[in-house]
Amino acid sequence: MQDRIVITAYTVYSPLGNSIQELWTNLWHHQSALREHDFLQQEKFRFPKACLMHPYPEGYETDRGWNLTERGIADLVLQAEIKLPEQTGLFFGSTLGESALLEQAALHSDTNTTKAYANYWARRIQAKYHLHGPAVAYGTACAAGNYAIGQAADYMRYFDLDIAIAGASEPFSRIAMAGFNRSRAMSNDYCKPFDQAHNGMVLGEGAAFFLLEKEDHARQRKAPMLAEVKSLGLSCDAYHATAPKPDGSGMLAAMQKALCLANLTPDAIDWVCAHGSGTIASDEAELNALNDLFKQCSPWLSAYKGATGHTLGAATAIELAICIKGLQEQAIPKSSNLVNPMPSQHIQFCTENKSVPLATILNCGYAFGGINSALILSAC
Repeated sequence: MQDRIVITAYTVYSPLGNSIQELWTNLWHHQSALREHDFLQQEKFRFPKACLMHPYPEGYETDRGWNLTERGIADLVLQAEIKLPEQTGLFFGSTLGESALLEQAALHSDTNTTKAYANYWARRIQAKYHLHGPAVAYGTACAAGNYAIGQAADYMRYFDLDIAIAGASEPFSRIAMAGFNRSRAMSNDYCKPFDQAHNGMVLGEGAAFFLLEKEDHARQRKAPMLAEVKSLGLSCDAYHATAPKPDGSGMLAAMQKALCLANLTPDAIDWVCAHGSGTIASDEAELNALNDLFKQCSPWLSAYKGATGHTLGAATAIELAICIKGLQEQAIPKSSNLVNPMPSQHIQFCTENKSVPLATILNCGYAFGGINSALILSAC
């Protein structure tokens, strides 16, 4: 019998709050972090709005991702009241890592870019806490948080590892802003996932980290067991460099794999925390996948990138924090900016806050190149 892997502590930093309670309260009251920023106007971005943490340094701060990671893990260790054992594993995700450092490299040829990637953060955390366990970094774009958390749990199940820190960090990136502007993926007003008026995404930044333990380890130290990581389902449809497969079959395959690994059927899912980027192609493909999966049941569905911005590699980690808080509160905040939902056969959209029984949640994240992830979380 496989060990159960539980989450015993978690921390989150986002444009809507630097704690889960602050983030949750702002979502519950339908707040959005989207603001127009002078420096984006001055730098001639077509869409000068983003969801940024406060205060935001408008110059080139080249260690912002590291600072998010260091603060998040320091807070996590403090919250958990634990001295990390030497064999603690580290599983980190990020899309671009320290992107400001890469931006500086374009201007200064002598810039040391070895510090720009999530594996550098992992090595620094190992040194700070004197750790010698596995350290893995995932650059799987907008699915990186799910990858880090789900694969940390799998490593713990199959190898001799009792405890791990998993999560993701993503500072705001001008590189990403320029790329999404050029590809016309940005909204011209605000992000409206699954709304009939959806017209694109907005960018954000943030981080979230989780302490994962084997159930016996958590019980021995009388740690609170907040949620169980059941399974991670992955797929890659490799249909297009940026666009998802329109019928959603790649996304569907990841969800089906997650259910299979968890030995669950679709009717076990109470809530889908969707990727919901707000782009037309992605939302339509995701809704196709969800309607194919949930033919005999109608889970609740919500998406929050309209409020937090798309935080790229950190997105699924921040959204997993929202899922855990939802299990604790037995509630689902309203899906951001959703007024007129897209037509759907089986899905119940959260157009208002809901207090409902929740036991099992599906957290979805997809990335360019057809990288698809689905993580199942359940109450302990």
